[in-house]
Amino acid sequence: MRRFLDTATGSRLFCLLSGAVFSLAFRWEWAFWTAFPALTAFFFLLFRKKKGSFGKAFCFYTGLFLPLYTWFTALYPLTVYGFSGWQSALIVAFCCLVFPLLQALVCAAIWQLCRLFSEENPLVRALGCGAVWVLTEWALSLGEFAFPWGTLALSQTGFVPMLQTVSVFGVYGLSFSVSFFCALLAEGIGTKKPVLLRGAAAFLCLDLLLGTVLWLLPQKTTQKVPVALVQGNSTAEEQWTNEMVAEVYKTYLSMTEEAAKQGAKLIVLPETAVAVSFSAGSPLHLAIADIAEEYDCTVILGVLQKKDDGIHNGVVAVDPDHSLSDIYEKRHLVPFGEFLPLGKLLARVFPSLAGLNLTGASLVTTQTDAVLHSERYDFGCFICFDSVFPGKDRAVEDSDFSVVVTNDGWFRTSSGVYQHLRFSKLRAVESGKTLLRCGNTGISAVIDAKGRTLASTAPMEKDILYYDAAIGGGTTVYSVVGDAVLYLCFGVILLMAVLKVKRRLSHEKA
Repeated sequence: MRRFLDTATGSRLFCLLSGAVFSLAFRWEWAFWTAFPALTAFFFLLFRKKKGSFGKAFCFYTGLFLPLYTWFTALYPLTVYGFSGWQSALIVAFCCLVFPLLQALVCAAIWQLCRLFSEENPLVRALGCGAVWVLTEWALSLGEFAFPWGTLALSQTGFVPMLQTVSVFGVYGLSFSVSFFCALLAEGIGTKKPVLLRGAAAFLCLDLLLGTVLWLLPQKTTQKVPVALVQGNSTAEEQWTNEMVAEVYKTYLSMTEEAAKQGAKLIVLPETAVAVSFSAGSPLHLAIADIAEEYDCTVILGVLQKKDDGIHNGVVAVDPDHSLSDIYEKRHLVPFGEFLPLGKLLARVFPSLAGLNLTGASLVTTQTDAVLHSERYDFGCFICFDSVFPGKDRAVEDSDFSVVVTNDGWFRTSSGVYQHLRFSKLRAVESGKTLLRCGNTGISAVIDAKGRTLASTAPMEKDILYYDAAIGGGTTVYSVVGDAVLYLCFGVILLMAVLKVKRRLSHEKA
């Protein structure tokens, strides 16, 4: 076996297998533990021979991303968006095969930084592995093709004590701690040095101790509010077909009024609940405001705004006096779903891609405040894909809770819907406050500050979720320091580069 692992084929095959095992932690929340043996095996193989690090990393990430993105098959067929059968198959094949391979290529290229690691110092090499892992996750969140779905922190939402450290160090901190532990464990196994194994065990115990203490600390709240999350479950055909928009409009108004009649004082509607243009004094505003006034409640809803520069996707709160909060606009648009990345270039080279947007037209966005202030509440906002990215600016001290409005109808009941829900758990722990998640087709949920789902709906069902949600409270360390771990990782890599140059110069002088 050792001889086989020392061959290029053997090491790459086992890296591929390790990545596939790691993907189980994203498939099922209870399988969080698979991340540890998978990462340890990857680092062990990476350390055996420095040569071939690119191929090993590429195989590992291919093994991870290919199973991870199988939920893209739920998109098929895309006929409702005007694509033919073969066009739909081509799009789904790209999402399931080409896209993960491109991401694996990016990650493998970054892992070339491992050439900076000092083989003489296992502890430093383990620190380097943690830093490089964080940099790969950061790189996947950049640019127009940003899609940081397979983050290590997401795999640990089922590990409640470990999850709590996100409130201090953020998701990058959690990713670093797990990858550093696994790298140090791999060093101990490879070098057969008990001190490294004891060091890895001590680090994990300290991490779990911190997480357990944070878990046991009570959530600070100021009041409980009767909340209703309205899940209309309108299909894409109903939402975006002109003939059906009026029916969806009536459905959401009737369900909102029903929730108000049941005593809900805070009602949340999903992303672009009704595909009509919203503005102050518009029919949708007045209809919602009448309900808010009659039943003395606040309604938060996802809206579309048609402006001179295009269509904007936003969130607004309507109070009983008909007043509106400012409108938060979605910051992270979905590539190929809400806009065409490198649109002018791709449309010129591949004219058939010009209309490749599942919403029918590219959305635009402007930078708006991520915390909205209504007459009664201050709350942090995320719209769908926003919730995949860290949300330090939503975790401010004066916010009462967070809201995620989304529409996951594209993915029906596939694993992608459940994975998207798990990102909301990370956002809740970051802020240390209750998070209200409302989806057009589900999953709608109330998530507490510890990342636990208190109540939820089933996907692809029409429903109203009622819950007395605790709101208000203090703040978290993360809301103050933000993604400091990311910058520390840059510092670690820079320091290793300097030491590498210094070692080389010393050898040349000798």
